[in-house]
Amino acid sequence: MPKIKYTTHSLQKRLLCVIYIVAFVFLCVLGKLLYVQVVQSEMLQARAISQWTRDLPLNGLRGKILDTTGKVLASSYTTYNVYVRKSNVENAETLSETLALVLDMDKGKILQKIQKKGVSEVLIAQQVDGEIIESLLKYKLRGVYIAETSSRQYEYNDVLCSVLGYTTIDNVGQAGIEAYYNKILTGTNGYTMTESTITG
Repeated sequence: MPKIKYTTHSLQKRLLCVIYIVAFVFLCVLGKLLYVQVVQSEMLQARAISQWTRDLPLNGLRGKILDTTGKVLASSYTTYNVYVRKSNVENAETLSETLALVLDMDKGKILQKIQKKGVSEVLIAQQVDGEIIESLLKYKLRGVYIAETSSRQYEYNDVLCSVLGYTTIDNVGQAGIEAYYNKILTGTNGYTMTESTITG
């Protein structure tokens, strides 16, 4: 085979060609990096936040109803709603069993909710007392989220129900003073942000 002779000029051309290629690749990588960090930064940050966190509804406390002497006739206290996000559940059977035990609910109904197709997040229980939530949080269940809400409390139970009226489970006045002054009594709702991988 004939020997290939390399001259100084040909070697310089080859070296220059390699440098150009390396520089081109470097510029492409640098351009992509700048594009991601500058042009797409806000979009990617928003996407990351949406994947890492969840916005859960936070219901404002409903206003108190007082008599002419200032004595409280109706008030609200903090309770909690329990949600499950299916994508973070490790074992639906085990989770349903634990939730049923703590919340005193039917395991089969909870499992049916968790396995329901077409939904990413399901409401398991509403207006759960704080003591029960404290017990639930000890299990550190993946995929379970807690959101604050409120429940209505009447100091004289049913004695003044015809005057005071009542509210729905969503704290909307349905009769009496509760309905008449519903707009004034209704609290301001909001959202609370929580990590999407494990309960708080």
